[in-house]
Amino acid sequence: MIASASITDGSKRLPPIGTSVILRFLSPSIVQKIEATTQLKAQLFLPRMIQTIPQLKTAYEDALANPQGMMNRPVNETQLEGFFVIKDIHNQPIGMFRLIKPRPIFLTGQRSIQYFFMMMVIFGILVSLVLLWLMHILILNRLAKLASNLEIIGAKNELSHRVDERGNDELSSVSRVINQMLSIIQASQEKLENRVQERTVELQSTNKNCSKK
Repeated sequence: MIASASITDGSKRLPPIGTSVILRFLSPSIVQKIEATTQLKAQLFLPRMIQTIPQLKTAYEDALANPQGMMNRPVNETQLEGFFVIKDIHNQPIGMFRLIKPRPIFLTGQRSIQYFFMMMVIFGILVSLVLLWLMHILILNRLAKLASNLEIIGAKNELSHRVDERGNDELSSVSRVINQMLSIIQASQEKLENRVQERTVELQSTNKNCSKK
């Protein structure tokens, strides 16, 4: 690996007086040091190796097409791989580095979505329980009480008994209609009993008159 830099005075006001060329052999130990420094898995591929592996060749071509000489893509849900091209002093590609790193933002987003979904499920269950409890208190208990009152009225034939009609909802309206029906039935029964009693008195009076004759 070769790097170069212009040699100038300290203030860089004068033209360059030379060029400094630094050479470094990229051995496996150097790649390991790069891994230790970046905390990433690093691999170095030379052009001959790149041409033999289709996936590396595609990544190499995509990285060359990028003005910055690099590209990245997801490996899976937990890892992301990046490629950047190494060039010589003549700006010609001589190899490519591959770095693999975790995807913390993606994993954090996934955990956030899972947490949100779990909270929505818990919230839905709690709302369902509250609705069931309210339905039991506001509807089922009142229906059970109404049915019990009607059973008592039917069993004992107590037409003077009335059901609870407090409130201003559908059940209250049903209770009022039931009370109105009970009042009508009670009035009809009382009227019938009065007519029977009157007919009985008339028959008794008629029988007495016939006996006297």
